[in-house]
Amino acid sequence: MTDRQSWTAMAAQAVGATFFHSWEWAECVSREFGWEPHRHLIDMPRGRWLCQSFQTPRGIESAPIGYGGPLPLSADTEADQPEAVLRAVEDALGTWFARIVCSPDLGLVLDRPGGSERSTNVVSLAPSWDLTWSSVLTGNARTATRASWRNGVTVTLVRHADEIDGLYDIYDQSMERVGATYRTSPALLRSLVSLGDDHVWLLRADCQGRPIGVGMFLRHARHLFHWIGAYRSADRHLMPTHAILAAALRMAVDRGVATVDLGASMTAGQRFAKSRWGAVERPYLVYEGADS
Repeated sequence: MTDRQSWTAMAAQAVGATFFHSWEWAECVSREFGWEPHRHLIDMPRGRWLCQSFQTPRGIESAPIGYGGPLPLSADTEADQPEAVLRAVEDALGTWFARIVCSPDLGLVLDRPGGSERSTNVVSLAPSWDLTWSSVLTGNARTATRASWRNGVTVTLVRHADEIDGLYDIYDQSMERVGATYRTSPALLRSLVSLGDDHVWLLRADCQGRPIGVGMFLRHARHLFHWIGAYRSADRHLMPTHAILAAALRMAVDRGVATVDLGASMTAGQRFAKSRWGAVERPYLVYEGADS
């Protein structure tokens, strides 16, 4: 598929679609990494599927970053044929997939080697903010959020990509603090913010006129992905991440988002912290070296 409007319309209705399946995401990572995107519509006997993939140095990958894999266009589509869908894409491209990441919402299991289970943490929002606040968030999350407000923490939606450079040190310090070796580049972050708040929310936490935390969220239709959360270590007691997450969840409810993916947890402590926001673990499968 080469028409942006057609792909966007179909991806908006596909079951399990996330921002990582969007045309906009493919454009951003293609500019950043040089990956060539491939987009296919696959007509199967029992339903239609979408599949976006990328040509990377490792080969064809359904999701070098985030989620990918085949998506049925309707909940009525038979879910027992994803392997045939992928084979059709491989035939079209003339090569095997080197990496496949299945969307957590689908629970797909493929008939190929190299599969390993991962998990993420997903919050299912209530129809209104009042209900989300009272019945989805735990008392601990509400208490911590109120404390951040009493500390004078405010949250602002950043709309200009040129603000990234002034906030990047917060992100960089947080990544160093947790021992991460990878950084999302300022250029990619600027590209994402430039898409506008229909797709990307960059939230900045301030206290007494200075930035103390940032959060980036990637939106696609009724799904929101928490991409980045960072704060200055000296300001942790002000609880900026609580203020940011509460603001993001409220924005999500107001814009009709149904689920918020808080990402994977590396430790039991991270899992527990996310559970306070109503998140539950959801497994998904990653297939590495599937061409073997």
